[in-house]
Amino acid sequence: MSNLQWPSLQVSLIIGLILRLIAAVYSKGYAMHDDHFEVLDEGPFNAWLAWDGVHGAPYGHSLIYPGLIHGLLWVLSSMGVTDPQQQMFVVRLLHAVYSMVIIAAAYGIAKQYGGEKSARAAAFIVAVFWLFPFMSVRNLIEFVCIPPLMVGWYLQKRGSTPSSHTTHSTHAWIALSGLCFALAFSFRYHTALIPATLFFVYLFRREHKRAFTLLGWCLLAVVLTQGLADLLTWGIPFQPLYEYVMGTFVSGTEFVNGPPYQFVALLVGILIPPTSLLFLYWLWKYSNRNEVLELLLPIAVFVVAHSLVSNKQERFILPIVPIILVCVAIFWVRSAELVKSGWPKKLRTVAIVWFWVGNSALLVLWTITYSKRTRVESLTVLSTKADVTGVVVLADPFVFVPKFYLKQQVPMFRVNPRDSTDWNAVRKANPNYVVCMDEQFQSSLLLRTQYELQKFAVATDTITGSIMDDVLHVTNPRGNKNQRAIIYRLK
Repeated sequence: MSNLQWPSLQVSLIIGLILRLIAAVYSKGYAMHDDHFEVLDEGPFNAWLAWDGVHGAPYGHSLIYPGLIHGLLWVLSSMGVTDPQQQMFVVRLLHAVYSMVIIAAAYGIAKQYGGEKSARAAAFIVAVFWLFPFMSVRNLIEFVCIPPLMVGWYLQKRGSTPSSHTTHSTHAWIALSGLCFALAFSFRYHTALIPATLFFVYLFRREHKRAFTLLGWCLLAVVLTQGLADLLTWGIPFQPLYEYVMGTFVSGTEFVNGPPYQFVALLVGILIPPTSLLFLYWLWKYSNRNEVLELLLPIAVFVVAHSLVSNKQERFILPIVPIILVCVAIFWVRSAELVKSGWPKKLRTVAIVWFWVGNSALLVLWTITYSKRTRVESLTVLSTKADVTGVVVLADPFVFVPKFYLKQQVPMFRVNPRDSTDWNAVRKANPNYVVCMDEQFQSSLLLRTQYELQKFAVATDTITGSIMDDVLHVTNPRGNKNQRAIIYRLK
């Protein structure tokens, strides 16, 4: 393992692109609720369209990325591509190509800290890491923000090596870094923790001009992007940011909560235990002062800050996973040069073999996973039926069905065993299809629907989940509900 020959950047880019294109073709659906609903069915763009300029507060998320996606969908519709599945294929394809920036940036960052061999290792590991092809084709802002975040990280380091640049060019790189960090912020507010930490690192090292160059360009770019977008849409600059912060700290307990160590445990799990524990040891053992200040400290601040907030959703930690892998690659190569013999070398070899075995298995499974298949396919099936006048969805309160895939502009109602339903409104709309996604209360909810609408339900289609949907449902039925859907026609 110490003599492992890492492929060139070009080879890693080709492999990474192939994996991401495979995911674009086969990995339909969406990964998490916000992956779809914050961008397509609900979210800031739809809230802005419905806003009357007076009632209600601006939506607490940036409009920029959802606006870009809706602009793309408008272009596709203008070109005659109106089928939701075809539109999302194009979206996944573009995201796959866009995500290649992460691989190139990983190479650049690792080369600045560990040399060519570390750079090749970083590019390859990021290209084939099991989670990334799947996540690269999602509409998740926590992953969409990573390319500009990684490029910003690369540029700030390039601007911190004045030996190869003039003072003017050095600060130009820092300025470009600030622009990239600002773009990442416009996608995902939390990423501001990274340039903020680097700002204080510069101050600590008494590099005041670099610190304020980074800060100044970050602020200027944020004002010209996020501030201007908010002004043009909501009428008040940074009002969505204010709403988001207030929602996080005031209403955060309404969302997923967990112990303070949740994100650390999650990272250990993502990096494939027990090898991940060896990776963490390498981060502590083989890092130098610059790596601690410029790589590990921003990572630590990001993790600690999220760990102190009550709202702890798994996706929040995604933006720093690629840079953690870059650090792992640097210290992977460094450990091979320092660990020459004895039981540490054997332990290292076994741990690395286990990592590649586990990563390969997970990579195959997740790259072709059709995530949330039952929820997407149930409405895709209904979109092909010409007689749909309305749809009633029987589901748990926390199971949301993406209306985007229905395509047809017909009313859709949710019925669940906990909340009251306005049956007068349902009867007035006269729906003629039911999608049952709540197996626990299927019989009672279906009987109630037939009684209220005075119609008889006949099953027409059954939609099953993907392999990974089923696995997640079995391992955590509370968090991954209802992996089978039954479609009924009301007569």
